[in-house]
Amino acid sequence: MPKGGSLIYHCGMNFEEYNIWYLEPANGFERRELRLGICPVCGNNIVILSETRVTDGKHFSSYIKAKHQKNVIEREESRKLYTLKELRNSKKKLSGGSMGLIQQSKERLAHY
Repeated sequence: MPKGGSLIYHCGMNFEEYNIWYLEPANGFERRELRLGICPVCGNNIVILSETRVTDGKHFSSYIKAKHQKNVIEREESRKLYTLKELRNSKKKLSGGSMGLIQQSKERLAHY
């Protein structure tokens, strides 16, 4: 199961993201995630795309510049499998329909 709580570094300090989108594989990359945060020092939105290249297993993390953030978020929204917030909320309600969400999440993670 994916874990949240990885830290983002900006303005000389580390802080936790407010959400992570787990994305489907695309363009020769897997284990893709979009990390979203707000810097507590400057207040800027921080968007980081992390992914692993299938051919050699090399991991890449890219800070997305402010002028490109909206486009990247819109593009990746269609590739979103689930979010960390959805996963956390489903764990809080471990009855009825939420068990279905957990099972779907596990099935989606099978390729990770």
